[in-house]
Amino acid sequence: MAVNPCAYCGASAEYFEIGEDGLCAACHDTILADVTDHVAVLRNEQAELDESEDLAALLKAADLAIETFEYLRDTYEARGVFVIEPRADEQIATVWRMRDDNIVEDAERRLVHAQVAAQAANSAEGRALALALGLVAIAEDRAIMREPSALESVATGARAALSAVFSELREPAEFVAEVRRLI
Repeated sequence: MAVNPCAYCGASAEYFEIGEDGLCAACHDTILADVTDHVAVLRNEQAELDESEDLAALLKAADLAIETFEYLRDTYEARGVFVIEPRADEQIATVWRMRDDNIVEDAERRLVHAQVAAQAANSAEGRALALALGLVAIAEDRAIMREPSALESVATGARAALSAVFSELREPAEFVAEVRRLI
């Protein structure tokens, strides 16, 4: 009866004992230590994702988690050694969704801030500028998303509010040129 070689290093089962996990003892110990270190990184990043509301910190934690899952996928799963459940690709997709959800929430907060600033403005130009800056924020967020279409409803609301203010402007063409310069 032929026994498969080590799933990671390929050591022959003829010379080395292969465990139930398909690994020789040396690979088992090495992989266990490496995966344990990476799981600690993932736990730290998960804590950051759970605790922080700062978008930059959330994105940094999500990106590091994605990088860690990609490492585990490329280093182990690509060789048939599955070290996490669900598998790395599923985990990566979940983190990307969470990352994009955080960006949408940030865009919504920034748009509310722009709307409050527009309401407090003393002139149509001030209201339009505040709302235009809200659109700029949405454009910035869209650029860092994997699925930017998720921001479309937020952007539509911002564009509608800005269009309503345009009718109040004395020189809308000059204002639009000024805003385009900002964008």
